[in-house]
Amino acid sequence: MKAGLDAARTNFAHVMTIQQETWTGDRLELRISALAQVVSATIDVAEDRVHLQLFLPWLLAKLAETIQPLIRKEATLLLEKK
Repeated sequence: MKAGLDAARTNFAHVMTIQQETWTGDRLELRISALAQVVSATIDVAEDRVHLQLFLPWLLAKLAETIQPLIRKEATLLLEKK
């Protein structure tokens, strides 16, 4: 996961900045700036699944249908890499 976050920082630096990254056990809390908006996220990692929860501001929530497939694709790639 940490290597994937580093890759996301590099690959998406033109649209987002990770402001805060806090691990507590198997839970990651993130604060991300994207398109001049702040997004909060939690990622819970278990042996058989990963649960991502995003808290989007109004503007990004309107774009969620477009963003969701990209997030799903990138998350799947991260999980498939060993």
